[in-house]
Amino acid sequence: MPKLYRYNLGIDLGIASIGTSLVLIDEEGNPQKLLDHGVRTFSIPEGAAIRRSKRLERKHIRRRRQRIAKLKLFLQQHHLLPTDDQQLRALIRTSPYILREQGASGVYPSLYCLGRSLLHMAKFRGAGFLTQSEENPDVDISDDPPKKKDSQKTANAYRLLEKAVKDSGKTLSAFFAERLGEKKPIRRRAHHVSSKAVDYAVPRFLVKDEFRKIWEQQSRHYKELTPELEQEIFRLIFSDHPHAPYATGYCTLIVGQKRLPRMHRLAEQRRIYEQLANVRYVTPKGEYALSREMRDHLAQLAFGEGTNLTTAAIKKIHCSNRWANGGSRQPWRRRQNHSRILPDSGLCAYSRMADTAAARAG
Repeated sequence: MPKLYRYNLGIDLGIASIGTSLVLIDEEGNPQKLLDHGVRTFSIPEGAAIRRSKRLERKHIRRRRQRIAKLKLFLQQHHLLPTDDQQLRALIRTSPYILREQGASGVYPSLYCLGRSLLHMAKFRGAGFLTQSEENPDVDISDDPPKKKDSQKTANAYRLLEKAVKDSGKTLSAFFAERLGEKKPIRRRAHHVSSKAVDYAVPRFLVKDEFRKIWEQQSRHYKELTPELEQEIFRLIFSDHPHAPYATGYCTLIVGQKRLPRMHRLAEQRRIYEQLANVRYVTPKGEYALSREMRDHLAQLAFGEGTNLTTAAIKKIHCSNRWANGGSRQPWRRRQNHSRILPDSGLCAYSRMADTAAARAG
């Protein structure tokens, strides 16, 4: 009869490797012997970024269809769109930009024209922004702090359309209707952007502003357009899909508690202390870790005061304080290929730094 063994199998999965370990255990689950371990590497799978972008595009298309379908049903229930299919198709064939321009300055012959304009706004509502200051049309982008090149270029494209609309003294739809009359493109398609036929992008706050102008103008003539109805339609058009909750696993230190999200300040503080604990420096007497007092001081500088702990900054702080392993103040120099940038926390670890005098004497 074959002898049975009790063992634990550990597997570490990575994007380009997989590590395994087989440990023999006794009846009580205590490890006894390392039976086998190893690592297998493989090429990093390609195309993941392309698949994510395609999946994101499909999600946006699906949510836009859901938003339009929900708004269409709501408008039909409140007699702002015809329920007859033939009448609805004939209304949709009408130029929406001309209807929107008419609604911002005059009165609609029918509330169906208002419903058609609102339905078009739900389909092309412009791009939203991450911060309220960027969506505020009164903010001058030149006064903002410097940003990354790509984000600044995108923001300038939005501000370019805003400036063009303000200079023309017209609404957004009137500006587009004029371009259509001149046989110029208005949609931001790839070939239009590459040829610079369309060098702007539509910010959402311009569409919101036109929505309020159209509603204010039409509510003077139609008593059915109440403020409560305006708020509900505004929510259906411009509200974003609620974000899914951030999924976290369970903490390995506190039983039954969820791990903190990675962006939490306490989680960031833990990473800073973790990275500082990995810092090593070398003297003629050997390799040492930073003392606890020194680690606490550096963590306070990084987390509390926002100091950028580069290699030079850590060396300067370390040499100016007698805190690490005897507290001797020594001149330091960097050896090549022994400095690394620690991930996530922005801390710079320095290692293999020898005493200058000892190195020269050697």
